[in-house]
Amino acid sequence: MGTKPGLNSMYNELWTNHLKATDAKDLKVSDSPRYASFTYPGMPFWSFELDPRVPGFINILRVCEDCLYFGTQQPMPGKKNQTLMQIRELVEENYIPFHGLHEYKINPEIYDPDVPKWPLKVKFSYVGRYGPLVHVQVQVYTAETNVLLVTRTQTFSFVNMRTRKIDDLPEWYTKELDGKEVTKHTVQVDRMVKPEVTYKHDMTILFTDTDTFQHANYLTYIRFCQKALRQAVTECMRAAKNPGQHASSGKGGRGDQSKAWPKKITPEVMRKGVKSAKCRYFNECVAGDEVTVHVWEETEKPFWVFFSVETETTATSILRFQMSIEYFKP
Repeated sequence: MGTKPGLNSMYNELWTNHLKATDAKDLKVSDSPRYASFTYPGMPFWSFELDPRVPGFINILRVCEDCLYFGTQQPMPGKKNQTLMQIRELVEENYIPFHGLHEYKINPEIYDPDVPKWPLKVKFSYVGRYGPLVHVQVQVYTAETNVLLVTRTQTFSFVNMRTRKIDDLPEWYTKELDGKEVTKHTVQVDRMVKPEVTYKHDMTILFTDTDTFQHANYLTYIRFCQKALRQAVTECMRAAKNPGQHASSGKGGRGDQSKAWPKKITPEVMRKGVKSAKCRYFNECVAGDEVTVHVWEETEKPFWVFFSVETETTATSILRFQMSIEYFKP
């Protein structure tokens, strides 16, 4: 994976234009502690799916993402050409930012039609550095009543374009940020061991799934997991309407997967909305890679569903991504 001519300047111009176009107001940027707060227009109409009151999980993520990048790229007052998290500056020194761990905590008010979601108050915070991992957090509140709707905490690691490996952060970066945390917060997402029987859904990484750096965008893996779950639930629904006809209904040549269909995660549960989620990224994909999404439940966690995205070969399996999702109880 090489860099394209002008890639760094294109990256900078992209986010400069984004900042100009984003209709955020009441902007406040603080150096120590390091954060940005602002008023965001609100949840777009396209955020709502399955139920007109329920914003979809990925759409909540997209709103958080918009707020996150708006926060990271804010110019620092009194510091020429310096942004809040200095990711732009790291890219100029041939570092590539990668998502490592994600944690989402979503409160039920986000699904309450009587709770206004236009506009929203947002706080983007630097919450710590642990070795090469930089932790940041986005908190989204109702503007009028200050009710917390969603918290997204995640890590960034930075890959050196020359070595293609996660590298230590440069001294100027750690010197600038250390000690300026809004609060100390770590994200821990343990590697999961999938059971022997899982629902399997095969996907191909398309070129449209890749980002500026020609790797699969981090949302691609989450979208694949959501699609696999919805496919499994749909197959289960179809079998309920047509008993005895599901044995040969497996998609993609997988055959009968009825033993692996979700038992607790039903359309009714999914319409209640996601309560929490944890994600961990292991190995990147490029266009053309084939992956299998494994989906399973665990008896002791009735409203949870688990995912593992892997590339299966004749000799081994390459782990790409894992995620756990908890739904609200109906």
